[in-house]
Amino acid sequence: MEQFSNSELRRRARANLTGYFPQAVLVSFIISIFSNGGRSQTAGEGQEQAGALTDGFGQLPPHMIFAAILMAVIAVLTVACIVAVLNIFVFQILEVGKNRFYMESREMGHSAGVGKVFWAFGSGHYLNVVKIMFLMNLKVILWMFLLILPGIYKAYEYAMIPYILAENPEISSRDAFRLSRRMMDDRRLKLFVLEVSILLWMVVPALFGLLNELVGMVLTFVCSLVILPYADAAMAEFYACLRPEAQEMGLRLNGFTRYSEPRGDGYGSDGQGWYGDAWEQGDRDRGQYGDGWEQHGEEEDRRRETGSQSGEESYDGWVKDEDGYWTRRK
Repeated sequence: MEQFSNSELRRRARANLTGYFPQAVLVSFIISIFSNGGRSQTAGEGQEQAGALTDGFGQLPPHMIFAAILMAVIAVLTVACIVAVLNIFVFQILEVGKNRFYMESREMGHSAGVGKVFWAFGSGHYLNVVKIMFLMNLKVILWMFLLILPGIYKAYEYAMIPYILAENPEISSRDAFRLSRRMMDDRRLKLFVLEVSILLWMVVPALFGLLNELVGMVLTFVCSLVILPYADAAMAEFYACLRPEAQEMGLRLNGFTRYSEPRGDGYGSDGQGWYGDAWEQGDRDRGQYGDGWEQHGEEEDRRRETGSQSGEESYDGWVKDEDGYWTRRK
């Protein structure tokens, strides 16, 4: 993993957001509504239905009270089941799509499109994503039943799974959990500190809320529109720094973009497309680079095939593996 401080990750997040901030606000806001507001509203409706039934208990004959209580319990359980189903098959999948949006956008330097939040539904591996996200949440909940701290520990251990699925929706559950554990090894505290350093900004509107409730609500809403995408972009940077762990484990990640725009930023300062992350995240279909590679002309195309004009299997710090893929020499 590249060693970057949390301040560097936050700086990168702010720099990246300048290219797609309006879309990022919309994506993070949509996900927060579906993930939190939708479940809260559905649960609230169940409580209202149960409350309406129990309010009339005093007016019922004694022999009907048991039936009314049973109906109230059934209403609550029905709503709970609906919430659980929506969470498993919709809300958690949108979370994966949100991560796909941020990872693609940071690679391209502009918005990947708000529609990316629905990416996992059409990935061709929807049920696999559902299964792994369900297992992740189930394991965290079971650990929570033992003790709160082990549950929190496991939640951070599995924190990268939604990002791994956003890149490799076909990955096995075994590899997804194993890779996330490897990525988060000795980095749980670092992620916790990163999250706290960003979410602390939400304390400001809370303090104003103590003075004036309406002002506090307005400021909380406004701050959340800025803080939520900022936090999501910082998490994307965190995951981007952890991706090399997969290669060390012998796992090949699919990547997030199918083309690369020439960059002169140190990963290939010649600006000719020799860009580390962009190449690793190009079209991995037998080493094809996609539009971004082809646009650099026939000379670079020959370099991809031969390694260099002298016929060696390396070029400018890059080396070709046995499958014909180019990776940057460490």
